[in-house]
Amino acid sequence: MSSGSTRPDFLHWAIVVPLLALLVFGAAILFHEPRPPRTIPIQLTPPAQADLAEIPLPARVRLLEGRVVDAEGVAQANALVWLFSGDEPRWTNTKADGTFRLDGLQRGPWDVRVLAEDHRPHALVLRDTGVAQEVRLPDARRTGPVVPALERARLVGTLIGSADQELDGAEVVLTPTSPPETLDAPLPRRARADASGRFEFEELVAGEYRVAVIPGWARGGSWPDIARPVNTAQATDNAAPPTPGDALTFVHRADGSAPLSIELLAGSATGSLVDTEGRSLEGAFVLITPTGRPDRPWPPVATDARGEFEFRGLPPGHYALQARAGSATYAREFEVTPRSRIELGVVPTAVAR
Repeated sequence: MSSGSTRPDFLHWAIVVPLLALLVFGAAILFHEPRPPRTIPIQLTPPAQADLAEIPLPARVRLLEGRVVDAEGVAQANALVWLFSGDEPRWTNTKADGTFRLDGLQRGPWDVRVLAEDHRPHALVLRDTGVAQEVRLPDARRTGPVVPALERARLVGTLIGSADQELDGAEVVLTPTSPPETLDAPLPRRARADASGRFEFEELVAGEYRVAVIPGWARGGSWPDIARPVNTAQATDNAAPPTPGDALTFVHRADGSAPLSIELLAGSATGSLVDTEGRSLEGAFVLITPTGRPDRPWPPVATDARGEFEFRGLPPGHYALQARAGSATYAREFEVTPRSRIELGVVPTAVAR
């Protein structure tokens, strides 16, 4: 009996004692007053002060005065006078009488640069004399070319063509006969004509021009010129401009009193295509080019319901015609004379149907 009663008491104290210890430890922590941290002062010893001697700077008490003139002794106003005083750039501009003044300089001599209008830059060395000095530019005054004022006036003109000539949209081209590098030469100009052939240039520079008329379908180009015969030189973009004896020339006056009338030399060519049985060939393709220049075709046309075709605005000259209807082809050459209407007639073509 005694041994059975002793074990519960032992378990009881084994549990109670640790709990009491925890309570005591927690109370000690809760009511414990923390101690302030201990501070240890750090002693810093400043380095010894260096005793540096003051750097003496060159005195800037010198004065440079002078006058800039050209080779003939003429004062140069607003010329730039520039130099280095030690490592400091200094500059000024001359007054109307050519004089200049720079003070607060180090002791000379000074390397000076002078920039004057209409003269080359001039470099020289000026001594520290203490008195005003004359700077004479070695070169004479340079003068540029003087371009005279261009006189301008309005120009009104008219294109005169054959009855069937299409004038609306044709382009009148005026090219100066003076070389393009001439400073006072006129500039090329272009203007379009209306249905009546009237054209106008506003503020056209007075001078001599070569005149060309370009059909409406070739506006902006240089070929063909329907105011003169077609030729090999005309049929290339890189050809030299025609001489006054080869092309129409015109002198435009400053008062605009001389109008310009241009008689067009262009003619036309018509024809029709039929098959071997005499029936009209509609929609056949027809193309013409100057003889020997297949790279210069006119806009091609197609035959109408009656097999007819027409080319207008053909400058006088020789032409090659080519026609195609299905697999059949036809070719021939013909000549256009000034303001003529060439009838090529009925062309029978063997077309397989």
